Amino acid sequence: MIIMLDEYTKGEDPVKNMLHPMLEIKNPRFGDLPIPEGSIIFLTGNLDSDGVGDSMGAHTTMRLTKVEVSKPTADEWLVWAADNNIHPVIMAWVNRTPQALASYRDGDQDSNPYIFNPTKVQDSVVTPRTLEIASDWVWQRDKLTHNALRAALTGCVGQSASHSIMAFLAHQDSLPSWDSIINDPLGAKLPEEGNAGALAVLVFGAVERVQSKDEVTQFIKYLERAEEEWQCLFCISLAKHKRKQEMAFTCRAFAEWLAKNEDLL
Repeated sequence: MIIMLDEYTKGEDPVKNMLHPMLEIKNPRFGDLPIPEGSIIFLTGNLDSDGVGDSMGAHTTMRLTKVEVSKPTADEWLVWAADNNIHPVIMAWVNRTPQALASYRDGDQDSNPYIFNPTKVQDSVVTPRTLEIASDWVWQRDKLTHNALRAALTGCVGQSASHSIMAFLAHQDSLPSWDSIINDPLGAKLPEEGNAGALAVLVFGAVERVQSKDEVTQFIKYLERAEEEWQCLFCISLAKHKRKQEMAFTCRAFAEWLAKNEDLL
């Protein structure tokens, strides 16, 4: 068996004490029920420094090996996001605002307006969880007014992040249609050079949109008119996408781009 005692560090003392027999090295048990040999038992909780009510007594820590798990970096989160229906605008924003997934424990983060910091009074902040909630709101933007969407985003990722994400949404609205890119990759409008927000939204939107090798081919033709940074971002993101990497690796245009630009990767 694999048993996770989630949020153990927030439990009441009688509950924690009741679960102690499960943490013994030899003959662990739950009440009078023995835990099958070879089972894995682990506990989760927040750091004490987070200030959200976690604690663990010495008589508990003596039974454990404590491991601190880091937050995902922006690059790590984007790999997960690409395969979990996160809105391309949210992905583009994280790509251009990687400090939004920093930790207050990283140091020099006092001026970071996006992240959780236990020394400040905060209602909403950017975390992997709140970014997913923000994505759900953005997917429903056609049902909301501009002000309602901004209020919803503020309520889940905070004011600084919501204002910035709304700017990225404006970039999306200015982009050429997908059909125009696929049907006329050499003639479709390209965002102005230096407009990083629009190009990021364009690239992550394309990773989400491409459904065939023909579309990959046409989009690469289109994107070759842009700076190399964006070509690399598209090809690397597609290669890491669990559901689309096979399509990419069997696409001749993708292979030719890799051979021609291997010095950039």
